[in-house]
Amino acid sequence: MIVIAAVVSAFVIFFYFRKRLREMLRENEWWLLLLLFCGVFTCVCPPLLLVVDIDSASVGMLQKAKTSYIPWMHSLWSAIWWLSQLWSWVILPLCQDYDGSGEFTFKKRLWAAFKFNVKFYLVIGVVCGALLVYAFAARVLDSIDDLQSIGMAAANAFGLTLLVFLLSTGLVAIPKDLWQLSDKDRLLRRLLSRLPNINDQLENAKVEWDEHKSVLQRLDTYYTEDHELYPCHRKVTAYVKNFEQTCMAMRMRVSSSTPRRGAAVQEDEATREALVNVHASLKRSAHTIFRLEHQYTEMTAQCVTLESAQGFYWTHVRKYLLRTASLLLGLLSAIIVWSEAVLPFTKEEVGAETVSMVQMMVMGYLEYSAGIQVIVFGSILSYMAVASYRTVFQFKYFEMYSLTPSTSNVESMSFVGVQATRVIMPLCYNFLNMICMTSANSLVMYSAVFGGMDTIVFLGPWFNRTLPVLILVLSILHLTGAFQRITQWCGVQENNEDDETQNEGRELVRLDRRQRSPDSSPKAAESSRPLPAPVKQAPAVVVPMPKLPDGKEKRDAASIKDKYRNRTAAK
Repeated sequence: MIVIAAVVSAFVIFFYFRKRLREMLRENEWWLLLLLFCGVFTCVCPPLLLVVDIDSASVGMLQKAKTSYIPWMHSLWSAIWWLSQLWSWVILPLCQDYDGSGEFTFKKRLWAAFKFNVKFYLVIGVVCGALLVYAFAARVLDSIDDLQSIGMAAANAFGLTLLVFLLSTGLVAIPKDLWQLSDKDRLLRRLLSRLPNINDQLENAKVEWDEHKSVLQRLDTYYTEDHELYPCHRKVTAYVKNFEQTCMAMRMRVSSSTPRRGAAVQEDEATREALVNVHASLKRSAHTIFRLEHQYTEMTAQCVTLESAQGFYWTHVRKYLLRTASLLLGLLSAIIVWSEAVLPFTKEEVGAETVSMVQMMVMGYLEYSAGIQVIVFGSILSYMAVASYRTVFQFKYFEMYSLTPSTSNVESMSFVGVQATRVIMPLCYNFLNMICMTSANSLVMYSAVFGGMDTIVFLGPWFNRTLPVLILVLSILHLTGAFQRITQWCGVQENNEDDETQNEGRELVRLDRRQRSPDSSPKAAESSRPLPAPVKQAPAVVVPMPKLPDGKEKRDAASIKDKYRNRTAAK
């Protein structure tokens, strides 16, 4: 199982970083890939290992053994738990901010990432301090084991809360997505409606790139060869040059059709902090352009394939295979949601009468061979993990952290890894709760390690068996579309699939096919989609800023700068 988890982790890293592996190795950032690999391994290994643990416990239960047949499993679970906490709360957040930092040396980037996470660590410290105060006041803290139990209970409570939202979304979305994929025409309409939105986002990203690049160009005057920041400025300039050369090699137009120029930069504004901010903004804009360009190219290719798709496979085989899979997974989702909803009413004794369908399925196969048990246990647990990870991997935080195959960056992957590592251990414990194997005296070694989370009453068994009931409520909201309407009321807009948007998408696909065809001229192929004509603007004029006195007038600096910018535009 460990080898399988390592292979799956390596495949995930390669799938999301295929086009960036050479660049990262050239910049000596292989250690970031190694840390990400360990983070993915921490997410993949526990479900596979839990299947082996349950199978070993079932053999012991049938033979009425008092201990597990795998004595080293206890130590392995303890090591995996500590690694998951270390990666989710320390390593991956540091990797995320390290990759997004605009500093120029390893030490400064690491220090900037640490300073950015200090506030987060202070919040964790306050919460842990409050729990310790409560433990001392309730007189439940008698030994170091009780302190460890409080930490496990707090981490499990946070992860279980996050799991409720992720699992409820994934259990509804996976069967629904498969059913929609079976309809070729509906899939084509959905892709065509998304194309104009991606095209607009790509143009906005190029506008932001031009703005950040213009700031860098206005800083060129002050960073002469004898300036202390000249080496840093050269690194940023080289980064811009390499990115634009890569875009030219990929026949991408990186400049916007409507470039903007801001006000001139004063000498006192040409600081290290300004250069670091420009570098970080350029890196983020470059990644956004690569990601959106890849999405646009893949989406247009899918539209072309779907428009010309004919034959028995598309009309019968693919359609009925996907719909059959959708119905089977929908049934499995219903079984899991029902088992979560009746969890507070499930008797904790193994073999007792129960209304939990997952417990019935698991207990019904305890006497079968190990291969059948692994298939049954592994199918249910793996589907729960995939449903949770599906929501995490498709989660977009204001378009900043978004995973795209082949073109993802460390910052986005670390953000996703943080959420996944916080969820996976509570997910395994939740599965054991559904099959009533969470007793500390159970032969399942996972329960022997984490079954004593009852030091604090409100984070103990009552919390772990009551909170999953919300999965039923949230699943109904997702299934009926009420959750989407709530998000729209909150201002989150979804893609509009009206005829006008689809016609605009068809026009983009038609022009993209024509411009990428072998008969098109190289000049026409430089741009992959139609854009408005560029607007000519006068170059910025450096206007010296007056020295503002200290006091009330200093607060009006922003309005004075706007007046000078207006004068610059008029000239």
